[in-house]
Amino acid sequence: MERALQNVAEYPNKPGQAEIIGVHLEGPFIEKDRKGAQPLKYIIEPNVKQFEHWQKISGNKIKTITMAPEHDPNGEFIKHLSANGVNVSAGHTSATFAEMKQAVQYGVRQVTHICNAMTGIHHRDIGVVGAAFELEELRAELIADGIHVSPEMMQIIYRNMGSERLILITDAMRAKCLQPGNYELAGQPVIVSEDRAVLESGTLAGSILKLHHGAQNMLQLSDVTVENVIQMTASNPAKQLGVFDKKGSIAVGKDADVLLVNEQLDIEKTICRGVIAYTREGNN
Repeated sequence: MERALQNVAEYPNKPGQAEIIGVHLEGPFIEKDRKGAQPLKYIIEPNVKQFEHWQKISGNKIKTITMAPEHDPNGEFIKHLSANGVNVSAGHTSATFAEMKQAVQYGVRQVTHICNAMTGIHHRDIGVVGAAFELEELRAELIADGIHVSPEMMQIIYRNMGSERLILITDAMRAKCLQPGNYELAGQPVIVSEDRAVLESGTLAGSILKLHHGAQNMLQLSDVTVENVIQMTASNPAKQLGVFDKKGSIAVGKDADVLLVNEQLDIEKTICRGVIAYTREGNN
């Protein structure tokens, strides 16, 4: 992980290519019982000194961190990160609704891949999912592949949160855009089929979703428009990361990061900061 952070710190963004805005550090300050595909042996308690060590290695590029707020009951860790401009996201967590409500007061502002690796809604405690629905301060990531969250649950999430508070993500691992086969995630074997990536135990190991496919899946739901999709894929994440002055919409003075798509949201052209980076075969 430290090598990866060092690589990010040293990587020079290049014209006409994808840009590294920052790092989402998903763990290791998480709940062991909700580890998902993360190796158990690396999970540790929230530690400000350890985080600052990693932040220094990254060149101050860690912009979001996923952590289990129940492991920071006094809020020392959350408050420190929030005060220093880091987007704190609750994920891989067994937090109760009361713990989430307290965590929001400390500075948590996001939920990582809603419904996955967290407490769901129960009639006596609505957990993290219910907190995302009820607490207006929270935005939530959604892996809209129909596998991590069923289409029916995607519809319920959308009806409760709307496009204003959802951020579409892929959570994709290294096999994205590659052929089915055997891969690796954090030193663990991953088996990739046509539509998913799993550990040998069958646990989902991230996804192989492309973001425009997730957007297409959202358009299949009731009451979702292209404008809603743009909000969930562009403006919301830019606002969440504090870069809406440069990214997330088309306006004079902003970076010209633009996807040109057809009516089905298939990508025709990709423009990175004003430079055409990709043109679909057969197009001019």
